[in-house]
Amino acid sequence: MMGPESGAATVAAPPPGPTPSDRQHRLDRSLNGILLALALEFFLGMWLNLFGAFSTGYPSLADSASNPTGLILVLHTVVGILLLVGGLGILLNGFRQSIPTIRWLAVVGLVGTVMAGLAGSSFVQSGFADPYASFAMAVGFAVALTGYYEALVTLRGNPPVPVSSASMTRSSS
Repeated sequence: MMGPESGAATVAAPPPGPTPSDRQHRLDRSLNGILLALALEFFLGMWLNLFGAFSTGYPSLADSASNPTGLILVLHTVVGILLLVGGLGILLNGFRQSIPTIRWLAVVGLVGTVMAGLAGSSFVQSGFADPYASFAMAVGFAVALTGYYEALVTLRGNPPVPVSSASMTRSSS
């Protein structure tokens, strides 16, 4: 029977909870996910802009289910809501990082997402006719894309702080 009293080396257990490397990896995946969602949102919005046939007035859910434009608009809205939720998650995760720049870039990304969402709501309420709201959506998208992309670049340019070697020492009796 081998045990500590027989002279076998033991390895100390790592500290409980996620390590800085785990948190950084999770934020990296989240940023990649939100950038992918932004690309999807962009393509859905472009489809609506180029090919959508909008009815006049505020659309109802029944209108949305009866034509392709309405279905794409609902999908565009759902992706926008997911972007908002994902942006909040990235912001919270960004505040757990030791890099202050990431926190600010997460705020920039979330502000851009909120700006695009509010402008989109205004665009729909205008009967899909307000060019200023459409432009504000584009600006919000660009701000969000820039914020999240720069956060990813900054995160990848700063390697995670390694777990101290003191917690991984071997002891022998």
